[in-house]
Amino acid sequence: MKKKRWVLLSAVLLLAVLFCACGEKPEGEKPVASPELSPAASAMASESPLPTREAVESPAPEESEPAMESPEPTATGWGEPLTMPWGDTPPETTEERRMLAYQAVMERFLTEGLFPDGAPVDFSAEDRSKNQFTIWDVDRDEVEELVVLITTTQTQAGHTALIYEYDGAHGVNVTLQTYPRLTFYSGGTIQTGWPADDSSGGDVIWPYTLFTHDYQTGEYREAGSAKARTKALEGVKFPAEADEDGDGIVYCINMDYEHPIDGAAYEAWRESILSWEREVKVPFYPWTEENIAAIGDLVMNEAQAKVLIEQANAALAPFLGEGAVECGQEGWLLLEGYSTQEELLEGLKGPFTNRLAESFYESYAPLILKEEEGKVYIRSNSQDIIGHYYDMDLETIVDIREDAALLCSDYAFAVEGTGNGTPVKWEIGINKQGVERKISHYFCHGTQYGEYDERTVILNEIPYRTRYSLGSPVWLGEPEKVEEHPEVWGMVSKTEHYPGLEITLYDMQPNLWTGESGFTPWYIWVTKPGIPTSRGVEVGMTMKEVLAAYPQFDMMGADYSDDPVYTRWYPWYRGEYAGDCVLFYFDDNFILEKIFFNYDVSE
Repeated sequence: MKKKRWVLLSAVLLLAVLFCACGEKPEGEKPVASPELSPAASAMASESPLPTREAVESPAPEESEPAMESPEPTATGWGEPLTMPWGDTPPETTEERRMLAYQAVMERFLTEGLFPDGAPVDFSAEDRSKNQFTIWDVDRDEVEELVVLITTTQTQAGHTALIYEYDGAHGVNVTLQTYPRLTFYSGGTIQTGWPADDSSGGDVIWPYTLFTHDYQTGEYREAGSAKARTKALEGVKFPAEADEDGDGIVYCINMDYEHPIDGAAYEAWRESILSWEREVKVPFYPWTEENIAAIGDLVMNEAQAKVLIEQANAALAPFLGEGAVECGQEGWLLLEGYSTQEELLEGLKGPFTNRLAESFYESYAPLILKEEEGKVYIRSNSQDIIGHYYDMDLETIVDIREDAALLCSDYAFAVEGTGNGTPVKWEIGINKQGVERKISHYFCHGTQYGEYDERTVILNEIPYRTRYSLGSPVWLGEPEKVEEHPEVWGMVSKTEHYPGLEITLYDMQPNLWTGESGFTPWYIWVTKPGIPTSRGVEVGMTMKEVLAAYPQFDMMGADYSDDPVYTRWYPWYRGEYAGDCVLFYFDDNFILEKIFFNYDVSE
């Protein structure tokens, strides 16, 4: 027996020596995929309910490395590692490089069937467009990731979700690999459903694992898992002693099947991880050439902003009566091609964020639109109510990205334009929404305010500079009445009443700019005709006349009071930079009833 074992061992050693001596692999053969290179390999080899997570890096070339096309896969399916597509001249910004890198990854998936490291995807014969991807800041670190869902593989074990992140040093790397049944939360947590429900509680909750984002390492860490068990399906095997509320449901946390917990404890466990987070609906897109090419549109430039602005102007056109025809109803025009008002709102939601579209629609639709028997009508004077002020010279568009933060936007652009012949300057904020960009701020201000200080009010044709004025406006005469007010915000105030005019003043004690003590005007109300204010506007004017003097386009509507009184606020949003900050109140006939100036001179 010992002799036979020795002979067998000798034979094995001899084969090993021969293999080492002449063991070059056949031409074209690649090594077996390792978890460090191929995320799919580790996913398919896993025996756990969830595919394992591996950090995967795609080798990145030096910035000077020329662009290389990946060769066709060899007979074994392997290709070369993906190189970044910009060669010797990388794009100027990190965001541009990031989007081009994501685009290259998706093009390789679609056309070559390869992971970034060259490993083959175990695709079936199904149409690859059934797979999905998105560009989204899923980990909430203010940088978009590429999320790839692969489901058209030959076996279910090959189904996988991969979250790629670009960094300048390593190209793209995987921060999370899991099963493609994902739920995203606002704090960066991701819930991943298991490939199969091997418990009895799938109709209560589908078994899942929660991953939280580690902002120091940039990777995801498993925070816990949960699955349910039900008495209805388990019968006598059900752990009734753990079912404190008697609803026939218990939960197993972190695969601890020996110590199930009841619903209240399960909710407390889940709350300890998700805390304040809410679910986020992340849009996904099919793997099509068109969608993959659109990844590049995420890098917003002036040409792309111009296209989006043109779409915005087209969406606003119906609200200004463009395309409307005579219909025999006095004061109304028929908007052809529309059967409901909501269709107009949906048109706005194309180029504008939902918030901005809905605000504009809710402010103006009741004033200018009506719907009867499947037809939509618009007032013939809608331009006088809203203002025909989206005429822009798009050749003047410039990137003002430094102002993006002021607009609470990701990008900002400025455009010159006119409103009824009056020069205006547009400021447009654009936000990221998945693989789309939408306008989040869309407004303009006049250019006349440069004649006076930004906080100047003209009353009786006299510039009244509230920033530096102290005491009462004595040139108005003695007030009819003075109301003293108790201390507010540490200051004493009073209101002076004149015919058709009220002014509230605060005692600055002393004034922040002059060092003098005295009352400084803060709020001004004009309530009667005959008191011209800035740009000659006075009570009794029509809305059309006011809009001629204040050509700012008011996308938000600024309807702050109950019907039938309507308000217009100029300039919208950035009053401290754009001249007079004025609130106009109109009656239901669009006649100006009162004017309110609000100046915060405490700055």
